[in-house]
Amino acid sequence: AVQAPVTVLDHQGHIVNGLNALDFQLLDNGKPQNITEDLSSHPISLVVAVQANAGMEHVLPDIRKIGSLFDGLVLGENGEIAVVAFDHRVQVLTNFTSDPEKIHNAFAGKDKNGNYLLKAGSWTSAVNDAVMESVNMLRSRPVNRKRIIILISESRDQGSGMHVRDVLTAQEFANVVVYPVDVSHLITSLTDRKS
Repeated sequence: AVQAPVTVLDHQGHIVNGLNALDFQLLDNGKPQNITEDLSSHPISLVVAVQANAGMEHVLPDIRKIGSLFDGLVLGENGEIAVVAFDHRVQVLTNFTSDPEKIHNAFAGKDKNGNYLLKAGSWTSAVNDAVMESVNMLRSRPVNRKRIIILISESRDQGSGMHVRDVLTAQEFANVVVYPVDVSHLITSLTDRKS
């Protein structure tokens, strides 16, 4: 069995929802193949990787508010989420969980000294290392799960030990889909709502 994660966009670049296996045709060397499973029914394993370097300090208060977005509607009935933060190092803020309190705490929780867990660190942003760590975390999840990374960052990689080619290869072999979220667009969408 081969998993083929698919995202369909319309002409304006918006995601098209509601498609099922019958809406697609799969060809192997020009010959139609049967699609025997609708992967939309598979549970989600999601890693949210947040750039938390010094350059992000001004937007982290807004990012801390998004933990509530990852509830049953996003994750589904059997979904799970892990949250990592990265600057020059990658820190796991919570391992895979479906507990809303743990998810909220990963984004907005504080340590015993009253400091946010999701806080700005050094000026480095090791994006490749963060994605590789996220891929490695997802590799341990059962193969029947959709493996997804949401990468919230504003800049290119600065200081990773991993090369982007190695990260992309690992991502492909682990059947992981990465959705990058540009911080400037995210913050605009969170703050431009007129009441």
